Amino acid sequence: MADYAGPNLDQVEHVFRDPGQYTVTLRVRDSDSVSVFELPIDVREMTLAEVIAWKDTYVTQREAANDLEIPQGLALLNFHDEVDQGLFGERNGLRGNSLLAIDRMLIGMISAHNDALNADGAFGLQLWAMSRQLLREVSRQQAALLNDENGPDANSDEMRRAASYIERVEDIFEADDFEANLLNGDNANAVQLLHAASVEAYYWLSEAQSPCNLVDLSINRNLDEVQRTAAANDNNDALTPVLAGMLAEMNRYGALEGGAAPGADDVVVAAEEFDYIYELQQIDVGVECQNGPQGAPCISDLDALRLELKAMDLADSMDVAASRGVWTRQWQSCLVNTLKFRIELSVSRLSFVCGLFNQHYLQSREKQAIGEYLIEERGCALNDEQARSVRGTPAAAAACGNLAAGDDCTFGDVDGIRVDGKCVDDGGAAACEPRLCSDPAALDYYKDEATRCFLIEAYN
Repeated sequence: MADYAGPNLDQVEHVFRDPGQYTVTLRVRDSDSVSVFELPIDVREMTLAEVIAWKDTYVTQREAANDLEIPQGLALLNFHDEVDQGLFGERNGLRGNSLLAIDRMLIGMISAHNDALNADGAFGLQLWAMSRQLLREVSRQQAALLNDENGPDANSDEMRRAASYIERVEDIFEADDFEANLLNGDNANAVQLLHAASVEAYYWLSEAQSPCNLVDLSINRNLDEVQRTAAANDNNDALTPVLAGMLAEMNRYGALEGGAAPGADDVVVAAEEFDYIYELQQIDVGVECQNGPQGAPCISDLDALRLELKAMDLADSMDVAASRGVWTRQWQSCLVNTLKFRIELSVSRLSFVCGLFNQHYLQSREKQAIGEYLIEERGCALNDEQARSVRGTPAAAAACGNLAAGDDCTFGDVDGIRVDGKCVDDGGAAACEPRLCSDPAALDYYKDEATRCFLIEAYN
């Protein structure tokens, strides 16, 4: 219970820690009497936008009062820019953008917290409040999907993955010493892990309802090449309106707020590349025609190759946009699944023309198997050599900036996929070394040196 009193008190500002129903009691005294008034109030939960704005106000007040140590001020140098990006995301219903901005906000605030001389100068309450809000948001998103009679199956792979990440968020937040450590100004690195798990939960919950994820892009290899390719046209037709929606999303993003959205120019470039892919994707596929739409009602080998190569350019453009604060992971996921589908069709065409024992076909299947395994189990290193190489990347080094050797760590690879690992001592500074892939049999794919070099290069 908070008490405010004084002869000159005419205004009180109080922040409630938790939502709920409260009673505000006002006592007014004069020389010989007292009057008591009780006012019931209902305190609602803050929105994510309000939490972001509250943190911004707090940092601004500390700056104005010259109440930051020099290291703290340096850590928070770009804080207000990240706040603007977070509020942009919330204002436009782009929660993924918000989470990317919050990630960068937290990096600065955690550094400032750890640089504080004492608990009074730390940011424990602000970090705790954001952690609580992240748990609220992903829990609310999960509940909305589970309560939707037309929503995804609770036992789907996506929903189960989301549930496991939400459980991780809960475990971190509800740990006995989590709040106490923060409020006492102690190490705040657990907040980074909580945020990383929240981002993954959001990704999988979004993936569970993604229109692209609802399209069956599987191809039955038990059928012969002619049958499997003919059957794939139905899948390809179902994919067309989904890609049209994705292209429309990208174009809308580029035009948001007069083109002033974070990374808008990069998204416009990506949309132009995607438009080229979309036009080619609408052409039917078939193994028995080569001339394309002019000579036969199916895509030519050359145009199929152009589609796949342009998809590589698009992946690069999406990486650039993501580095500018654009949430591209649902787009990237759809692109990867589309490309996997189209490559299977191209490899089927190769086996039809050249035969099952042709060297080019066999090499194609080997390389394809590598890619498919990486899609199924992302965020892991294939062997110790690759783990050491990935550990040397800037993202892996930054992931352990506020952590010590032996701590759990997480960072994003070039595709925005979360990589989990352990911080290890790397010449005096800690760096995140990714875990090894869990399936030892899959490592048979990665014996040759050229393949290992290619995959290390992809991580970098």
